[in-house]
Amino acid sequence: MSADTIIFLHIPKTGGRSLQNILLRRYSKDEAIVNAHGRMEEIAGWPEARKRQIRYLQGHFIYGAHAVLPQRCRYITMLREPVDRVVSHYYYIKRSVNHPLNRVVNEKDMSLDEYITSGVCEEVSNDQARLVGGVSRDAMVDQEEMLRLAKQHIDEDFVVAGLMERFDETLLLLRKRLGLRNLFYGVRNQTLGRPMKEQLPAQTVQLIQERNRADIELYQYASKKFEQQIEEAGPGFGRDVQRFQRINHPYSSLFHLVRSVKNKMVGGI
Repeated sequence: MSADTIIFLHIPKTGGRSLQNILLRRYSKDEAIVNAHGRMEEIAGWPEARKRQIRYLQGHFIYGAHAVLPQRCRYITMLREPVDRVVSHYYYIKRSVNHPLNRVVNEKDMSLDEYITSGVCEEVSNDQARLVGGVSRDAMVDQEEMLRLAKQHIDEDFVVAGLMERFDETLLLLRKRLGLRNLFYGVRNQTLGRPMKEQLPAQTVQLIQERNRADIELYQYASKKFEQQIEEAGPGFGRDVQRFQRINHPYSSLFHLVRSVKNKMVGGI
């Protein structure tokens, strides 16, 4: 088990909620700070003894959260294929009545293309590279430098930069590197009923790609590193993944059944 404090840089719409719930099983209430992105100034002012109690810090913040803690920290994150992430982000906002952009998008009846070009949300343009690179939105940093920083941080400070599309493999890499236990899960916060990338008009895909070139290159870079980590895990890793998937399948099915029943009960009240 790693003695380092783990910082989970949670990029929106990358499967992070599911991973967060698995990671939290490892820590006590006093050791884990979730949704820390709105509390960093508060945490920075805590006594050193309290800071050293923190073993897990999670939030939608940029790389650099370790600066407020005196102990050694290592990062983890989840990345997602950039086009698919942007599409998921748009449909999530359209259907989430509590999201601050829901009313804007729906009242103006914004299409996906209009949403991307409107400027109402900066998260649909190279946000993965920005967050991992530790670049604030108002920083005068060009795209190439932001990408360079993101790659450097992954190489030097990330235990694993996982891939949402390979979630189970990410879990088993984290188990190997962090000593995680009880990995069973059901998918949470999933955006249903949205078109897949292959169903989008070519011009929409091109628009997203043009606005996410740094994210696309970062995803490719992280994918190669991910493959290297799997290779280093040994020839039995693939069998371990298959075994885990067989065991997790009934758990996942039960999870979805329970959620479905709860949703129907709430809807009937």
